[in-house]
Amino acid sequence: MRRLISAVVAAGLLCLPLPIHADRAPQTPDGFPTAGAAPIIKVLSTGAEPRIPLTYKVAAGTSTKTDVVTAMAMKIAMAGMDMPEMPLPAMKMAMEVAVDAVAANGDMTVRTSVKPSMDLSSVPPEMAAAMGSAGLENAAISATGVMTPRGGMRGTKFAGPGMDNPQLKQVLDQAQNTMGQVVAELPDGPLGVGAKWETRTRTSTQGFEAYQTITAEIVAIKGRVVTLKITSAMTAPQQSMNNPMLPPGAEISLSKMTGTGSGTSTIDLDHLVSECTFDVTMNMDVNMNMQGMSQAMAMTMTLKTTITPVK
Repeated sequence: MRRLISAVVAAGLLCLPLPIHADRAPQTPDGFPTAGAAPIIKVLSTGAEPRIPLTYKVAAGTSTKTDVVTAMAMKIAMAGMDMPEMPLPAMKMAMEVAVDAVAANGDMTVRTSVKPSMDLSSVPPEMAAAMGSAGLENAAISATGVMTPRGGMRGTKFAGPGMDNPQLKQVLDQAQNTMGQVVAELPDGPLGVGAKWETRTRTSTQGFEAYQTITAEIVAIKGRVVTLKITSAMTAPQQSMNNPMLPPGAEISLSKMTGTGSGTSTIDLDHLVSECTFDVTMNMDVNMNMQGMSQAMAMTMTLKTTITPVK
């Protein structure tokens, strides 16, 4: 079936949500940050007393390991037919976040290392053969930068072997995005149980520019451990995409995308790694051109991400 629909559209554009590159960047909607800018955070409610400042205070020399696992599945409808939902390769990332130094203002010099891997055991043989190991045998990424007491990263520099390999770079880019999930950027000011805030971000993800609104609510505070309930909404406008995992000569464009998510996160303000579970459903209308043939497809992706500190 056209090579299993091009190995299920190159395994969900090489396992969503991976940053690829949009051929043209759409105009930024009102209320969202421009490309490369920090997230926009707005406090909606300060919550009940007692309130505490949500600031990280991590001692120099502290190091925390965590495992990040994203399980995925895709369902495709095309030409009046609905294909059965198919599992995609699970992405796994073993991460270590270390604080090398702490400045007088609380800024932390942070060093992060990531070893990504891909689990092909549950996917169809055609997809496994097309994906191979995605060049991950020797893949690794490291990052250094300065993190503010509220979790914002500044001046981050990334490095890793094989960064000039488009397929491998795509996976390593995902590790960069994952770092932003592991350490949450927090709002300013003291907050208590019931406090809510909204974070608006712009990301290059799944091969296109997307805009996400995340709403967080504090449901519990115990000492300096804060538990959050999180919901999200994501949109992406019409745009063309560029994915090195597609077969030669194949092109894909996005007509529209919407997504929703929900989950929980437990943040220890004396460490830089949260414990998190998050589920996302994304609906995309895409058009794929290959070998002179054009095919419109409706794709539904489900993702379940768990972030678990290693004890």
